[in-house]
Amino acid sequence: MPSQMSTKNTYSSANTERFSRPSRRTQVKAFGNADLLGKPGSALFGTPSSSRSSASLESSTWTPPPESSSAPFSTSGWGSGSPYGSANRSGDSGVAQERPNLGYLAFPPGSSSAMLPDHGASFGETAGGSTSSDIRNPTPTPPPPAEETLEDDWSAHLASLHAARLAREAPTATAGEEYWVSCGGVLRNPTTGKRDIERTRAVKEELRVRERERKLREQWDAYVNAWDSLVARVRSRGKGKGKEMQSEDDPLLSFADIPWPISPPPKDAPSPGTKEETVALLRATPIATFLLSPLTIRSESPTLPRDRVRSALLRWHPDKMGALLDMVRPDEREDVQNAVHAVLRALQVIGKDLPRFWDAILKAMEDEKNEAGVTR
Repeated sequence: MPSQMSTKNTYSSANTERFSRPSRRTQVKAFGNADLLGKPGSALFGTPSSSRSSASLESSTWTPPPESSSAPFSTSGWGSGSPYGSANRSGDSGVAQERPNLGYLAFPPGSSSAMLPDHGASFGETAGGSTSSDIRNPTPTPPPPAEETLEDDWSAHLASLHAARLAREAPTATAGEEYWVSCGGVLRNPTTGKRDIERTRAVKEELRVRERERKLREQWDAYVNAWDSLVARVRSRGKGKGKEMQSEDDPLLSFADIPWPISPPPKDAPSPGTKEETVALLRATPIATFLLSPLTIRSESPTLPRDRVRSALLRWHPDKMGALLDMVRPDEREDVQNAVHAVLRALQVIGKDLPRFWDAILKAMEDEKNEAGVTR
């Protein structure tokens, strides 16, 4: 029995020692981790000062790595070339501190990897408030929808083409409307298709005013051209002997050859105005109407009524009419001279009371417009 008990105790103690002692694999693993994480000269964790046994891992003392003078980066701060600033923060001493129960995965305060220096902003922050992740992966600005942009551009292009086409076709369309109205037609609203009476009346009035201005312009141009031809003819006669030689070849003037400042008779009149009828019309009102009515043409250069009357006085002055009277036939010379004096007297009357004659012309234009609006 004693031998059996001894054998049993020996077996129990051997088993106890076997299971209480760490295995070879556990020791190799622990030593391997120590070699990997606590390798001497490591810039990350430093060199442990204690032995590598598993029993002393909990009470190991960490020693910071020695600083080399030939390090490529300085540890003085941000401005000294180090990407992380100083390795030691204020308040950390150079003496190694014990950190029990932490192991090799704890970052000591004095290590460069323990924590980053605090310079008012973290490493990932920039001056503009953006982080390094924002710099590496900036948020892209969403572009405008391509379909909407193209659609807007195309709509604007079509609108410009339509406006250009309307501008090119506007003269043709206006001419067509005027011709239709002149033939008695009535315009229609392009939107509703109904008869547009107001626009039709406006086109009729425009056509009437154009016709009136055309007649006034033709009468005035004929009067000015006749006087220019007559003055050139008088100047071409010469003086003295040259005047007598040219008088045989140049026919003399008659009363009807003088461009009198009155409206000529209509072209469809049975006979051109006689001498007596012409002299009867050489009064202030007919002469004022003939001289001042062309000033109401819209496209004419602005000429004051007083300037028009002054120019007529200079043209019909008796002193300038002497050379013209010499070219008139002897049997009509006296009639021409009397008619010239009648024109001069009428111009003097017009010049003295010009506002009244001008207002009368404007009133006649308004009455003609109203009459045309009633009849049409």
